[in-house]
Amino acid sequence: MRAKHVVVVCGAIVLLGLAGWRLLQTDRRQVARQFDRLAQWVSKRAREQALGTALKLQGADTLFAEEVEVAVGERMLAGRYTVRELVGQAALARMSFVELAVEFHDLAVEFPSNGVAHVVCTVQVTGKLTNGERVDEPREIECTLEKTSGRWLFSAFRSVDVLRR
Repeated sequence: MRAKHVVVVCGAIVLLGLAGWRLLQTDRRQVARQFDRLAQWVSKRAREQALGTALKLQGADTLFAEEVEVAVGERMLAGRYTVRELVGQAALARMSFVELAVEFHDLAVEFPSNGVAHVVCTVQVTGKLTNGERVDEPREIECTLEKTSGRWLFSAFRSVDVLRR
């Protein structure tokens, strides 16, 4: 009888562990999908029309928290932005490009507390500016996402300094 209880308790512990692991993996997948959505949101195809750009930029509320902290690149971009201000900045930046592709690689996702994800990754920006100049720039960034109403939303972007030769 005692052995039966031990087996049942061990089985329950294993099931709880698997359920917890599955839940964590689901959050990881949801966070990774947000990076895919962000890449699509920022990217611009050649000959993209203004209406297409406007429609694409409307989905910002599914990507960003109400206020987003940005500390990437130049000082003029550093600060806290509302979603509307962030959309305006993105629209201005996209207007400088004929085509723009953004890809995120090597996502290292951590969950320091419930409902918060810290991600360090490489972002690869490639494209062609309106003046014909080509852009091909990798950058290491750190992002914070917060889970709000069941959805992971970006709340911060920061550059990670990487030593170069």
